[in-house]
Amino acid sequence: MRWLSPTYVLTMVLPPACSIPCGRDHKNMPFGIQISAARGSDRFILSAAKALEKVFSGDEKTVRAIPEISKLQENSNEHA
Repeated sequence: MRWLSPTYVLTMVLPPACSIPCGRDHKNMPFGIQISAARGSDRFILSAAKALEKVFSGDEKTVRAIPEISKLQENSNEHA
């Protein structure tokens, strides 16, 4: 679990943080970024996240990945 430390360490020290989806990697897997700021900067983080998501939505490479529900259901049925 050590590889997860960059993501959970922020929530352990309690600054405001937000994860933002930003496209798919070279294996077509969705990924995102996490931003944080000083304690008490919640409004700033939310406005920055909204602005980044708007920018990301304008580019095919960084647009939010939309899951294909039918494929998820097929995989779920195969493993049941």
